[in-house]
Amino acid sequence: MKKLILIILVLFSCTLVAQSGPRKSKMKAGDAKEEIKDWSPEQRAELKTKKMALHLDLTEAQQNKIYAIELEIAKNRLAMKEKRAEKKELSSDERYEAKKKMLDAKLQIKEQYKSVLTAEQFEKWQKTHKRRKGRKSAKLEKNKN
Repeated sequence: MKKLILIILVLFSCTLVAQSGPRKSKMKAGDAKEEIKDWSPEQRAELKTKKMALHLDLTEAQQNKIYAIELEIAKNRLAMKEKRAEKKELSSDERYEAKKKMLDAKLQIKEQYKSVLTAEQFEKWQKTHKRRKGRKSAKLEKNKN
């Protein structure tokens, strides 16, 4: 009988340890997003450039050019975000024009990247970019359901 009680006690204590809460050292996803919101366009551009430099083995000259491109992107995103905050509802024509403007900007950015990166680096960037876009759309679909 004592052995049975001891076994039950050990199993019970193991389940309590296995169900411990989240660790304090890990940052919650929501906290990380809040922190990123506070970053300036310069900070965002610098981090994105450094990530690309690590991923694509960019030269110093390429890093400077990519930083300029990313800074422009970050400033445009901030301006668009502020504009969206001011005006909630868009008419159909306004949505069309905004979408058209966004797609033109994406094409321009792609051309800028193409002029800065080597053919091999550009191909690698495109593959990574498509993969990230796929994951992002999958997350959006998951959140809709």
